[in-house]
Amino acid sequence: MDTGLRRAQALVELGRIADAEAELRRLLAGEPADAEALMMLAHLQLMDRRFAEALAAADSAVAAGPFAERAYRLRALALSGLGRHEPAVEAAARAVSLDPYSSIVLRCYAIVLHTAGQSGLAQEMAGRAVQLNPLDPDAHFRVGDIASDRGDRETARLAYEETLRLKPNHVAARHDLAILDFRRRRVLRALGGLLDAAAAAPDETVAAKNIVGVLAWCVGVLGSMELLCALFSTQLVEAGGVPSRLFAGVVNVLVAVVVGAFLVRMPRRLRRALPLLARRHRWLAAAPPA
Repeated sequence: MDTGLRRAQALVELGRIADAEAELRRLLAGEPADAEALMMLAHLQLMDRRFAEALAAADSAVAAGPFAERAYRLRALALSGLGRHEPAVEAAARAVSLDPYSSIVLRCYAIVLHTAGQSGLAQEMAGRAVQLNPLDPDAHFRVGDIASDRGDRETARLAYEETLRLKPNHVAARHDLAILDFRRRRVLRALGGLLDAAAAAPDETVAAKNIVGVLAWCVGVLGSMELLCALFSTQLVEAGGVPSRLFAGVVNVLVAVVVGAFLVRMPRRLRRALPLLARRHRWLAAAPPA
């Protein structure tokens, strides 16, 4: 690898993305057809969701290295990000034709197909990626991601769990598994998973927002329970049954017990985080989990 490319890669590993991009542009100013530099630049721009710029760099990389499967992968992802699904699928298929036995290439193909709405074929490609490299956590995650969108929650769960077995700090798998738990109303387990995801990626806000969303859902459920009980007590009083004060007292005690049990079982680290979440995400009080 060229010295400049090594320097750019080192900057990326240090998280200095802007400096890495500046280094790549310096290299390309002297050698505009450097395919490796162009692919690295496209990759950085994709990370920043600058799809149009990434497409331009990927197109230049394809022109400079027409048999480089990575250039076609980057082009496919950029086109997919721009919503140009048909040429994105064609570019991904071209990458597969150049390297049909790479799990990374098949993963890319699955992503592009899934985004294009071809979930059945996407699932097949993701499964092939797993077969080619069973130790690739991202291949398992892709299987889970597609299965979840198709409503196959059991397959999704197994895939996410395998992802985390292979890579315990896989933030997206941790988050998406927690969302599956919430959909099955395993609320405390979901909150624990979301908290782990938020702690692993403090710069991301999705997990923190979903923690607030789950808590808001819990508050809504408890509020609905109390409202129903209040309506029921009114009916009893009107029918000459239980005295309203006694019934209201019993209801309040039951709600307090439920809330207390929920707080006691809540992960301690989440209880500590509640004040911070309330301050930072107060505007999300009614937000449902994403």
